[in-house]
Amino acid sequence: MKREHFSLTVAPEPEESDRPTLHIAYDGPTALLRERLHNPEDEALTDDEIDVAFRLQDDTRGVLSIADRHTGAFVFELEADLDAIDRIVQAAEADDERYRIVIETDGDAWTYDKETLLVYGVDGQLLRTDSLIPGSVEL
Repeated sequence: MKREHFSLTVAPEPEESDRPTLHIAYDGPTALLRERLHNPEDEALTDDEIDVAFRLQDDTRGVLSIADRHTGAFVFELEADLDAIDRIVQAAEADDERYRIVIETDGDAWTYDKETLLVYGVDGQLLRTDSLIPGSVEL
């Protein structure tokens, strides 16, 4: 899967859903994506089984990554604007500290409700004030 196969749109103000949403569309070959979004028992990964992080590459752009929490393996990465990530974090903070990720292909969709979105600077340091970190999480 290539980063170019993914596109990101942001809905910071909930429209159809009750949460700010990151919409991720994938237009590449779907077999590998489907495999990575499922566990060995062929069940879709749940909200608690994926981790979301964003790392800056420069002042305005970075890479959004979705990882399997149990294996640590990346499910996929895509390039994103810092502004989009900031809008989701701010909208989630203003609401109930949650946001939604919707991943769509030509025939499938996966939806994840998340509380944590870790934002890292160019130097790899966690940017706590730019991240969405629930009070119950210790880092």
